Amino acid sequence: MSPQVAHAGLEIALVVRDEVRRYGIEGIARSLGTATATHRFDTAEQAFTAAERRDFDVLLIGYADLAASIAPTPPDGFHAGNAPVLVLVDDEDPVPPAWVTEVQGFLAWSELGPQPLKAAVTDAVAGRFHVSPALARRLLSATHARPVEPVRADAPVLTARELQVLRLVAEGLSNKQVARALQLSENGVKRVVGNVLAKLNSPNRTLAVVRAVEVGLLTL
Repeated sequence: MSPQVAHAGLEIALVVRDEVRRYGIEGIARSLGTATATHRFDTAEQAFTAAERRDFDVLLIGYADLAASIAPTPPDGFHAGNAPVLVLVDDEDPVPPAWVTEVQGFLAWSELGPQPLKAAVTDAVAGRFHVSPALARRLLSATHARPVEPVRADAPVLTARELQVLRLVAEGLSNKQVARALQLSENGVKRVVGNVLAKLNSPNRTLAVVRAVEVGLLTL
C-alpha cells in the first residue's frame, strides 16, 4: 500500500494489481486538471477498510481484483466506507447486476483515457451513476438479444405517458428530442424520466431500459 500523506486535491484509492494497467491509470490520473493523488491497495478489502478511516474521493477497482478479493456478488453487510466505487471492466467481463446497486458506476478499460476517467470520477463524486458508452451499448445489445418476456407480477406500474417516454428513451432519444416528439416541455420530460427511473429502481436511463425489458414492460 502506498504511504498515506496529506493532500489537498483529488484522492483516489486504486486496486489494480496488474502493474502495466496500474501505472497507466496512475499516469492518466496525474494528467487530470486537478492535483491528484493515487493510493495503491493490494485488495478491495484493504481499500474499503482504509476508506473507513479517511476520506477518499473515489475508489477505482478492477473487476478482476474485486471478484478475486470479495466475490462475484456483494457479501452481506458490504460497505465501502464513504467513498463511491467505480469498477473497471474488460470487454469479456460481466457487468454483474448484483453490484449495480452497490457501486457508483462501471468504466470500460478499452475506453480509459483522461476525459473518460475525468467524466467517471466527476459523476461518481457528484453522486451520479456512471456507465461508459461501450458498456451502455453492450448492455443494450444483450437486451436486444433476449426473447420477449411476459410482464412479470413484480413489474412496477407505469402510466401511459411514462411508457411512451420510456419507449422513446429506449430508441436513444435525448430529453429534448422526446419533448419535441411528444410536444411537451423539456422540464416535463425530465420529471417523467425521473419518475420512470424511480419506479424501475434504476440509477440511469440505460439501466432503466434494461430493467424494463427484464420485467416485460418493454420490447426492443
